[in-house]
Amino acid sequence: MQHQRAERAKWIVNAAAGVVVLALLYQCYHALFVARFLGRGAQLRGVNLEAASLGGVDLRKADLRGARLGAAELSGARLAGADLREADLREARLARADLSGARLGGADLRSADLTDTDLTRADLSGTLLSRATLERARLVESRFGLWNLAQRRAEPPEAWLPDGRYRSVRLDGANQRYANLRGAVLAYGQLGGADLSHADLHRAALPFTDLGKAILDDVAAGCSSACGGSARPGAPLGDAAGLHFAFLERARLRGADLNGADLTHTKLAAADLTGANLQRANLEDAVFHCCHEVNYPVMRGTRYDRRTRWPAGFDAREYGAVQVTRQQAEAGQAQALHLPGSRRGYLWTFALYFIPAPIMCGAFSTALMRVGGPVTFGS
Repeated sequence: MQHQRAERAKWIVNAAAGVVVLALLYQCYHALFVARFLGRGAQLRGVNLEAASLGGVDLRKADLRGARLGAAELSGARLAGADLREADLREARLARADLSGARLGGADLRSADLTDTDLTRADLSGTLLSRATLERARLVESRFGLWNLAQRRAEPPEAWLPDGRYRSVRLDGANQRYANLRGAVLAYGQLGGADLSHADLHRAALPFTDLGKAILDDVAAGCSSACGGSARPGAPLGDAAGLHFAFLERARLRGADLNGADLTHTKLAAADLTGANLQRANLEDAVFHCCHEVNYPVMRGTRYDRRTRWPAGFDAREYGAVQVTRQQAEAGQAQALHLPGSRRGYLWTFALYFIPAPIMCGAFSTALMRVGGPVTFGS
């Protein structure tokens, strides 16, 4: 009898231990199992998937609002149309993921890897993307509106009020080299120190955007060759970018194409515009210096034409800018090769004068040998 009681107690203890272990396993891994097996359209609101390995998972149109996905492996994941509002995606790896049409308002993606990620028509209102990597990311027609902190919803930029109620998108220090931002709306965005080199900003709207100390070398923000006329305040020419009231102090815009762009009321103190194209651009009421200091922008080799609008009394030639005629403007890059400050001009000089030299010398030596026989040295 005593032996049976001991066996029964042992069995109860083992069963309880098994239940505890199963509960712990469920607590740790049920979210991962749900994500793997429910897939498309899954209801995963507030789920904890921190540091989970979900590469290539299909979670299209899934409800992941408020989900905890910090440091998760989501490379190549299919998240098109997913609801990720207020989700925690800090340091998540989302390279090559499909987030087209996703709702990311109020989400935290600081230091996340979004290389080659598709964010076409995604809603990034008030999203935190500081120090994130968005190299070659596709952000065509993405919405960077405001996030209403009190009502926890996305609102258009027109609703902005400086009362702490709204949060704009944060992209300060982000790597957006070669990113496609065509048609994106980044009003009131915080992009200080961001790298937008070679980015496509055609039809992009960046009014009141902070681009202080940002790198915009060779950025494509100018109007195509098919457009004509001249830019108007608040309305860029053709498919050029709108940057009115943007903050560009100490920004680097070397070689940037701003042809026909709207730069009215922009702050360009100490900005580097070396080799930039400002033909047909509108810079009326732009601010080129600040605080009574000598901090005018660098304009060595900057191109402009008679249709470029400058602030009253400002002479761009004093700062190294070059006025081009209509014929030179139509010639395009052929004229740009010989502008001051253009590295390509030096390369072409080398190619035209030094590379043919050995060929010419060889031909001259051959001609001498044919006329006077072989050339000999000494006795």
